[in-house]
Amino acid sequence: MVLNGSILLHLLPFGLDDGMYGRYAYINNSYSLIRDGFERLKAILDVSNIEVPSILALPDCSSQILTMATSEILDIPLKDWVDIDINTKGLIVAYDLDEI
Repeated sequence: MVLNGSILLHLLPFGLDDGMYGRYAYINNSYSLIRDGFERLKAILDVSNIEVPSILALPDCSSQILTMATSEILDIPLKDWVDIDINTKGLIVAYDLDEI
């Protein structure tokens, strides 16, 4: 497992009083929801003055696709997982942690 810093970008639309306390129990991905997440991440990075030097692409196909979109939308250079070392700084984007 990986310990990380995470940002919750979506809340359950039904409120915080339901059983999952604002988290999604199940959600289908859509292009618009993923794009919305990118836009929210961009706003948070801008407001927080957090500079991300690169987007790091994991080796699985779904993460590669998602990482390319992230790099384009955030206008941050993309680096492939096989081309980096342990000291490379950047944002790792994973589509499905079960694939890692």
